[in-house]
Amino acid sequence: MNLNAFGGDYPSQFSQFIRFDPALVKDANNYANQLTSTGKLLQQTPYLPYISGRVDERLYDAYLMAAIDIGKLNIVGGVRMDSSQATVRQDINNSVTLSDGSKIGLVKLGVPTTFNMTNYLPRLALNYRFTDDLVLRGGYFMSIARPNPASMSIDRYVTYIQGSNGSQDIAWVNEGNPKLKPSFSHNFDLGIERYSDQLGVISANVFYKRILNFIYGARSNFTSSAYGLQTVRDLMAQIPGAPPVPDDVSISFNTYANGKPGTIYGTELNYSQQFTGLPGAWKGFGFRANLTFQKSRTNLVINYGSSSLPLPLTALIPATFFSAPSYIGNVVLTYNRFGLDANLSYSFQGKELLSPEKYYLHGYLQPNGELDLAVKYQLPGVKNVQLYFNGNDLLNNGHKTQSFQTIGSSNANLSSADFMGKSFSVGFSIRL
Repeated sequence: MNLNAFGGDYPSQFSQFIRFDPALVKDANNYANQLTSTGKLLQQTPYLPYISGRVDERLYDAYLMAAIDIGKLNIVGGVRMDSSQATVRQDINNSVTLSDGSKIGLVKLGVPTTFNMTNYLPRLALNYRFTDDLVLRGGYFMSIARPNPASMSIDRYVTYIQGSNGSQDIAWVNEGNPKLKPSFSHNFDLGIERYSDQLGVISANVFYKRILNFIYGARSNFTSSAYGLQTVRDLMAQIPGAPPVPDDVSISFNTYANGKPGTIYGTELNYSQQFTGLPGAWKGFGFRANLTFQKSRTNLVINYGSSSLPLPLTALIPATFFSAPSYIGNVVLTYNRFGLDANLSYSFQGKELLSPEKYYLHGYLQPNGELDLAVKYQLPGVKNVQLYFNGNDLLNNGHKTQSFQTIGSSNANLSSADFMGKSFSVGFSIRL
């Protein structure tokens, strides 16, 4: 059996799943997540219940800008006012799956919650032209990411699964966090660009981001906690026909939280060129490539739970930022001539953090890459009709993982693996 086709070597406990049979591999994550520290088997994690409701949000923006030229230096500065007023009211779905597979629940109208936020975001851009084709750029700007209003709801609901055949009951308590703050980022960058007379540019940039109050999903373990047990029993008591809650139920609290300050910094390289100087049909070719190297650092608040305290024990764990892979790259060969618009691209990225977990067992997405082809053809004499062809992950023979997730940063402990193979689509589009 060739385990290297899955991106690395695996412990023997995964060997029964690491085969070239998608029907077996797709269930590896389900089996791996069924074991607890007590040795009991847990049922498969369900999707969280659907929450409908209504969110009314009004956004107000205003911008003040000024520009000045001092010799070869151009300075543009400004400030933007960003104001949001939102009211959220959710229908709360309490869901119980009984041991025989049947479901019961209670849907109730949530409490309306209103939020008001106003922030001022400055921006400064500096451009210095050494010559017409050589430019030094630098700047600073402040950006904001407001919380989703639904994530700030004060309502609480439970998703409960009753165990069968001696397996452990599971309860997820889900609630919003009305104390969420918007995330801010202070962004600094400096770069140099060189242009060519054949529609080409090469550039190099360095950047630094200081991120405050980033928002993430926080999970707390309240198993064996008197506070957690009482909370679940109170919620279950509202559901007609709900089973009694045993003392050993596995309890997790899911909410949203603001993270500690962190940084992302790195270097970005870009190159783009249209080969218009080539003869005949060759002048339709073009090429572009970009590569970013970055490092990030923050402290995640990890909840370890407690059997005697109403709130979980927490610890600050150093980690990288979510969705901040160590490198990101893209190489594209293009052709645009005779009604043909084609792009052959290879994109790739390094390892990235997906989810923080206690005991440093964070979830990671391992490095991956894929080759794609996109072709459009404009029919001669028919302006509004285009033919198209798309091919995705062309180098994938079915044995290559499209998404490879692990427990811990190494590739030794499989969490889940997706085997999608290559895909193709062909068709036409009509522009009315």
